[in-house]
Formats: sequence, structure tokens, C-alpha cells
Amino acid sequence: MKRYFGFVTCCFGLSFLTETIEVASLSVCPSWEEVEPCFCDIGFKGLKIYCTNISSSLEIEHLRRNIPQYGPIEELVITESSLRRLPKDIFEGTNISYLALDKVELNPVSEEDIPFLEGNSNTLEEVYVYKSFQKGSGKISFSHLENLKFLQIVYNNIDTVHGWFKGGPYLLNEVELVNNAITSIGETSFSDLVNLRILSLQRNYISLVSRSMFPNNINTLDLSDNQISVLPPDIFTTMLSLEEIYITNNNIVSLEEKTWKPVWKQLVTVWVEDNPLACDKKLRWILDLDFPKHLWGFCAAPEHLRGKDLVDLKPEDLNI
Repeated sequence: MKRYFGFVTCCFGLSFLTETIEVASLSVCPSWEEVEPCFCDIGFKGLKIYCTNISSSLEIEHLRRNIPQYGPIEELVITESSLRRLPKDIFEGTNISYLALDKVELNPVSEEDIPFLEGNSNTLEEVYVYKSFQKGSGKISFSHLENLKFLQIVYNNIDTVHGWFKGGPYLLNEVELVNNAITSIGETSFSDLVNLRILSLQRNYISLVSRSMFPNNINTLDLSDNQISVLPPDIFTTMLSLEEIYITNNNIVSLEEKTWKPVWKQLVTVWVEDNPLACDKKLRWILDLDFPKHLWGFCAAPEHLRGKDLVDLKPEDLNI
């Protein structure tokens, strides 16, 4: 499930070679003057535009005027830049499928720039943001991006996720909000994403989660590397498609029967290692059921069971 942003900048050469061999696009790159200070390559489904060291959104605004006549943009990648502002209509009129912002300095999103990239609400399918959003950017919204299927926001400085997905987008299948210093999530933050299958909130500072935050049809939920102590008893209720749960490196002391037993048989993967798990009589219920195919977790207490694998527990171990 993990897809990391680094490949966008590390593998340009390989990508160019592969796509050049497989060209089936009728697109033609514009002249250098028309895309300056960016450069263009031909992809399988359209143009690939790469921009670096941009100091203002005005420097790339002319792309909106010059690019559309040459066909759709398969990829637009902006790296190592200081745009400060990203006006919501900056690429309006251009058919962009994939947008990547890699180390682009952006001020906190202002009211005038909301909704985020509204001018491309009908075309964007994948959005990647790496080390770009600054603290105070929690007002971002993606619900208007009606064709968005994949969203990855990694290593940004965002403390709150609230209202980002109110009412959609309905096609969104995977969301990764990883290592963003998130401390708070709104009560219904992801509940409207009816086609969401994979959600990763890994490596943040989240301490509280509730059932109302998540949609019913989720398949994979990653809450690893946060500060969660307790999962509400109803957290997995009506998650009939849930198969994978990752909650490593939190503060979970017990796998409560009321919380886990209703979904235990449907789970394929459960990762709970690096938690202060107490292996006592409250955990005996897991011995009455088959273990998930991939169960990874260890006892932290009592002392004589410290480090023991959950799958190796015996009834006599859990009499305390």
C-alpha cells in the first residue's frame, strides 16, 4: 500500500526513457519559450511538464495560455520552488491528470485560493504534495475534485484535518496523509468518501479517533506511529470490507474484546507491535478464534511474558 513521493524526483531519467519508448500520444511539446522556465517531455497519455526553481506563480501562469493547444498534460511536476501562492485558477483551462508539488514553499492557504485548484476540478486524478504545505493550511478542500482517485500528502506541516472531504470526491480510492504533524481530525473527516479503500494516517500526533471519522467500505486503515491509547468499542462497526489494520507504535495497552472480536474473523493483517500491550485475562478471547493470517504483535507486560509473540500465547499465560 505504501507509495512514497521520492520517486517523482529521483527517477525522472528512467521515467523519460520508459515513456519515450511507449509513446502512443499525439501530443507535441511546445517550444522552449512557451514553457520557460519549465521543460516538456512526451508521455503515453499527453505532455509531461517539469518545473523547478520557480519563485512566483506568475512565472508559470503563462502555461495556462500556451499549453492547451498542444493537448492534455499527463503530469505536471513542480519541484524546489517558492511559489508562496497557488491561485485556485492558475491552471484553469488545462487538462492536467497528475499534479506533484515537491518541496514547493507555499504560504498558508488563504480564503481567495480556496477551493484548492478549483480550475482543474474536472481533470485532476492524482495529487501528490511533499514538504510544501505550511502550518495553518488546514482550510484546504479537495471535495470539488470530482475525478480525484489518489491523494498523497507527506512531510508537510498541517495540524488539523477538517472539512477537506465534505461531500466527496466520490471516486477517491486512496488517501495517504503521512508525517504531517496532524494532531486533530474532524468528527466526519473521511466519512463522505464512499469509495475510499485505503487510508493512511501514519506518523502524526493523533491521539483521538472515532467511528464517525471513517467510511464503511474501507479495506485498509493505517494509524501507525501516533499517540492513540484507546480505540472506541464501535470503531470498526459496519466496516464489512476491512481486512488490514496497522496500529503499530501507539500507546495501546489492551486489545479490547468489544472492539476487535466483531471484525477479528474478517481481518487478514493486524499489526500492533511497539505498543505497551498487557497480556492478561482480558486478552483470552483471541485464543478462542483463529488468528489473522498476518498478526504481528508482542506482549509488553507482565514481565515474564515481555517480548512474547501474540501467536505463541497459551491459555495458561493469560490467567493474570
